[in-house]
Amino acid sequence: MSFPIVLYHRVIAAERHQRILGMVERDRSVSIASLRRNFPVSLMTLWRDLEHLREAGRIQRVRGGAVAAGDPAETAISVKARRHSEAKRRIARTAVDQLVRRGMTLIIDGGSTVAEVCPLLAGRGVTVLTHSLTILARMQRDAPDAGCHASGGMLRPISGTFVGPDAIRFFRRKRADLFLMTVTGLDPEHGLTDPNPLEVEVKQAMIQAAQRTVLLLDASKLGQTAMCPVAPFHRMHAVVCDAPNQLPRFPARPGARWFRAR
Repeated sequence: MSFPIVLYHRVIAAERHQRILGMVERDRSVSIASLRRNFPVSLMTLWRDLEHLREAGRIQRVRGGAVAAGDPAETAISVKARRHSEAKRRIARTAVDQLVRRGMTLIIDGGSTVAEVCPLLAGRGVTVLTHSLTILARMQRDAPDAGCHASGGMLRPISGTFVGPDAIRFFRRKRADLFLMTVTGLDPEHGLTDPNPLEVEVKQAMIQAAQRTVLLLDASKLGQTAMCPVAPFHRMHAVVCDAPNQLPRFPARPGARWFRAR
């Protein structure tokens, strides 16, 4: 009599797995809290479901839930670097000229726009904190006199960045003068957004570690949104962009500045 019961439970589990996948495909992510509202099973059962789907390559596990495997909203850093490359170089030049001072400690994330800052830091006596292999390589090649510290953590090949608890812990234990960051989208309603929750967690720790945060982005990112909120716009102290001043559209903090790269 036990075989039909086991078979029944396997069928129910398979149906639940398909429903979970449907939720992930629809929303690009799912939280444990949402799963508990939708399925009358134990928390342990839901964790086992997610682990089963992860092992099958159908999802990626993240803190508090899961995201779609190989989310197509995210693009490899090598591809991003070729897009709007001239605008990114002008943005980087403006950011360094206007905001970077000799001897500063800088946090630099793994975005292709902020990577263009690296060759401009030579001879400025700066110290760089990063979670990006791309930034480390650019600094070693273009500004070898600068001090560089890497976070370590779990490496994401698509972005060449370290994420996870070790990376977050690294930045929580540091303090910096300036955080130079970029995101996938900036929108008046949703603020700063990015596609991957693992990256977002690290960026949030970087914001906390810096006295001031500066957003570098080209005009194509304006009005765009991605899956995960990074921060509200009022957390930004300055924006460097190749578009005209957009501050009146956003809930900016007092004293925030918009530098247009020309």
